[in-house]
Amino acid sequence: VPIEVMQHLLFYSSKFFREIVEKHFAGHIKSMNEHYLSLSFLDLTTYADKVQRSVSRIKKSGNDRKLVWLLERGIAFDGDSYITEAQFTQKYRGKKRILPHLEVSNFVKNADMIRIIPVQAPRNFTADISLRKGNAADASLPVLVKKTNVEVDYPLLTKELATKLGKDSNWVAKAAQVLNLKGDPKFHQPIRAGNKTLIHRYSTAAEGTLRGRLAAEPDFDPYHPK
Repeated sequence: VPIEVMQHLLFYSSKFFREIVEKHFAGHIKSMNEHYLSLSFLDLTTYADKVQRSVSRIKKSGNDRKLVWLLERGIAFDGDSYITEAQFTQKYRGKKRILPHLEVSNFVKNADMIRIIPVQAPRNFTADISLRKGNAADASLPVLVKKTNVEVDYPLLTKELATKLGKDSNWVAKAAQVLNLKGDPKFHQPIRAGNKTLIHRYSTAAEGTLRGRLAAEPDFDPYHPK
């Protein structure tokens, strides 16, 4: 069984079991507040990705066929009986594309995919994981972890960027906000320096964007944008 499929099943089985205990046996919930570490040494994708791969090998691999059947019978369970392997085979017999004819197809399109990623961050570094909206036709976007060297990728502090542009720090901060540079990892990276303090760093792409705006509109005023 691919580890992505196993992680998905274990993750949701544990969550559902805990929800049931909390609802019906509330006195035991205090003993179920532990935290667990997932440790991997290979690059993983998602449950959906591995299911799609197994479906593509159904006609060639008995192991993949059995795995998909077992997943399908769980998803298609009506509360009374499970589909047989023969009923499962009948769903896609004679079809060029198999996945659209299975219940597991709707599941991978609509279910939340999980990816457990412990991040080892050097001292004074923060780790950011971004979720992005993907193509609706792609049911199995992998999670990407980008390792960033802040000094290299975001070399400019607000004051340094202001000096390069001949402006003050407040102008840069406001312009970055108005032009939607803040929060975009292509241009900006906030670094936590305390409980309530952030240091804002900018990339050379941010400098280029601001210079371009000033070249096109020398009187650009971020406090009163046109």
